[in-house]
Amino acid sequence: MIKRILVLASQRKKSQEAIVFFSKYPSKYKISGLMCSDEKKLDFFKKQIKEIRPDIVFFPTKDGAEQIIEELNIRCFYDYTQYNQFLKASNCDLVISDLVGIDSIKLILATIGEYKDLCLLNLEPIIYSGKIIINEVKNKGVKIQFVTHQFFSFEQFQKHNKESINKVILTDFESKYEKENLDNYTYPSGPLSEFKKILYFKNKMWLARHLIAFSYFYNLDLEKFEFYKSNTPSLSLIFKLNNGCTIFNIANNNKELIYNHYFIDNLKTQNSNLDKVIDIKLQKILDKEIKSLDLATKALLKGGTYPLLYQMAYDLSAEAIYYNRTKDKNLFFKLFEDLLKDKTYYSKNINIQTIFAIHQKLKTKIETVYLKKTKEKPKKISKK
Repeated sequence: MIKRILVLASQRKKSQEAIVFFSKYPSKYKISGLMCSDEKKLDFFKKQIKEIRPDIVFFPTKDGAEQIIEELNIRCFYDYTQYNQFLKASNCDLVISDLVGIDSIKLILATIGEYKDLCLLNLEPIIYSGKIIINEVKNKGVKIQFVTHQFFSFEQFQKHNKESINKVILTDFESKYEKENLDNYTYPSGPLSEFKKILYFKNKMWLARHLIAFSYFYNLDLEKFEFYKSNTPSLSLIFKLNNGCTIFNIANNNKELIYNHYFIDNLKTQNSNLDKVIDIKLQKILDKEIKSLDLATKALLKGGTYPLLYQMAYDLSAEAIYYNRTKDKNLFFKLFEDLLKDKTYYSKNINIQTIFAIHQKLKTKIETVYLKKTKEKPKKISKK
């Protein structure tokens, strides 16, 4: 039986990679639905529809949806108030999502509410929502999978050896993006997504994001984690076991391996590294040595809403820098250090209302305290 796949944020790069993979197996999967989450990508989305030929699509605006219907003669929903109708009409078996931003929480929860299995291509919905999405997945009995090498490694190991992990080691490495000049990517030089990617690597956010996500998803305390400097980005995760053994996996950014394992009957791909000698050098580091990691650790220690504020503060700071609202490229660090001292942002009981309330409060604080003030037009002086 062919499984029907709905792809959310199909205009994004990771979604496009997923589409390419599943399209190679037409006897097993059909891309039956697409959702574009960026209204500026209308032309790209129309081209995507022509190539993939889904049964149903979604576009954020009414005008764009009407163009799609008129030109391509396909059923198209629009406006997020129609998202639940779109989900029901899709009749899909699996939802692939590369949704980002705080609004992704609502869409992911709506997807789970329709009892759809999920495959997440990024961690933002989890980091934004704490355990809300995780608990809802358990309540509804649906499956959730993550296409990151760190999550894939963790999932495969802990499935059979849950109690044998003594330490989880996340690795730092040098990235080619770290030497890039952010000014070359700020508006209007490039898209916001490209700017965020550069800032992400410059601030070594992969460590902080996986630390927070693992803590939520696997209920791991901070004492379970260690951090090492690695000479290669291919070393995604290391486990120290209670019996004294150390195990790790090598991954050369090959997402196809993960898709194969999850979706193509555990089909194994040949490991090209087996015939190679791999030079691995590791050096233990403290979380305090990397600013973004230090702040994530402090947020987890405080608990409550502070880990959620971490992602909110980072995204809002990145957007402010991108749109040239501030010259402070380290705005996130300054902002979050202030937030950690502000008890008015703390709440132990987290729900959707709490998350969006503190997000709005944080936006107001950034706008009024940290950013350039909008220049007001000089008032005319009346002559008497």
